[in-house]
Amino acid sequence: MTAPAPWDGSVEWLVETARVRLGLGPNDPDLGWIAILGQSVIDQIVRWLDEPGHPPLAGPVPAPITTASVVALVEAYARKDAKFGVTGAWSSEGVALRVSADWLDGVKASLRPYQVQRGVA
Repeated sequence: MTAPAPWDGSVEWLVETARVRLGLGPNDPDLGWIAILGQSVIDQIVRWLDEPGHPPLAGPVPAPITTASVVALVEAYARKDAKFGVTGAWSSEGVALRVSADWLDGVKASLRPYQVQRGVA
């Protein structure tokens, strides 16, 4: 498998990359839903990075942000299979694992180096 072209921050690129990762066909009926989720993921990442008015997702986007965005979109799409918020997996203690309320929980560590740091100099 060849590496995709660098991401320019577009939702179309993000949707296509997630579609391939999910193994969905080019005419899958869920692509419209994935596009909506993709824009939401981009908006949440921009807001979390705290760069309103200066989007960090204007190409070329750094590889860790690209990877985090794809992972967040794939996980957002997979939430549809988590009935009542339960993933279908179990902890070692036998407790059902629930999805996080925050879509970015799984990728914040990758995004943190790119977060705007505010403070007193």
